[in-house]
Amino acid sequence: MRMDFKDKVAIITGSNQGIGKELARQLGLAGAKVVINGRNEQKLALVQEEFQKLGIDSLPLNGDISDYRFCQSLIGKTIDHYGQLDILINNAGMSAKASVEEGDPDSFKKIIEINLLGSTYTTKYAIPHLREREGSVMLISSLAGIHGLPYFAAYSTSKKALTALAESLRVELHPSNIHVGIAYVGFTETDEQKTFYNHKGELEYLEKRKNMNPTPISVTAEKIISQIKNRKKSSYHSLVGQLNRFLYRLYPPFVEMFLKRSLGKFK
Repeated sequence: MRMDFKDKVAIITGSNQGIGKELARQLGLAGAKVVINGRNEQKLALVQEEFQKLGIDSLPLNGDISDYRFCQSLIGKTIDHYGQLDILINNAGMSAKASVEEGDPDSFKKIIEINLLGSTYTTKYAIPHLREREGSVMLISSLAGIHGLPYFAAYSTSKKALTALAESLRVELHPSNIHVGIAYVGFTETDEQKTFYNHKGELEYLEKRKNMNPTPISVTAEKIISQIKNRKKSSYHSLVGQLNRFLYRLYPPFVEMFLKRSLGKFK
């Protein structure tokens, strides 16, 4: 069963920039009503202004998904405004770069709260409304969700846990015919204002990756939307991701050996 996005209502967390913003833009142009979300109220207002000029029906809801009370409010205000919910895309996320030994404990906690618990909270409160519409839940993971990456333990842990969350949800929600999908996104163009936590727990701007050929944000968003439209369980967005998945399933020690030999490139 394919989904037609016209007049569907979609919540995209972390949609004031990057992939989330592009997902909201493409869905909006396809006829969906989009709820945009982010922690930076000023950025969110600019996105809302941009979408209004494009004729997109959007509702900005500023807040932090690591707070379950906000997640409950996010779903509630969406229902109050639009009367339904068809799609939930759990896109909001943060990263941290540090070894487990040297990393800041508070940063590790924040990463888990945003990337994992935030997705869990929003999904929890969305389920009753998605059940009514036989809707879709999408979890946005990454290559780090296939095999943990050195110096990105917090991020890898949070993204790998999303796989278990998706697996649990599929079984629990099977009688409701709610689609549960997970996307393992590859190296994608980053917003110039994208930040991450360093080993001191301080926010730094993410530098553009050298010797990389990142996927355009628009292409990544298109693949995620196609997955929702076709109600696919999982998708691996790059050749590297597909190869990583294949090797990890076929012979996990090979992936670990490769990462050990490439350790210096991650520092």
